[in-house]
Amino acid sequence: MPATEPVYLDVLVRDNEQLLATYHVPAAASIKPGTFEMGVLRRYAIPALIVGTQLERAHETDAAKQWYLRSVAMDPGFQDASAALERIRH
Repeated sequence: MPATEPVYLDVLVRDNEQLLATYHVPAAASIKPGTFEMGVLRRYAIPALIVGTQLERAHETDAAKQWYLRSVAMDPGFQDASAALERIRH
């Protein structure tokens, strides 16, 4: 889709829910530290952070929290996701 095409929040959430259901995210504990696997794990967690951020901007804090929790669950070392979660908890 062109960058000029509008993206609606409900569609963004629905599409990412569908995609997330097809992912086979490796357990963070199974990732070898200091290897490319850390980057792979992060690539799974980034979309959840993005969806959470968009929901937070729309003042849908409860939904944003769930997406931030997903991101942190996928990649516990992802500081951006942890910071976002901490921000909305206050």
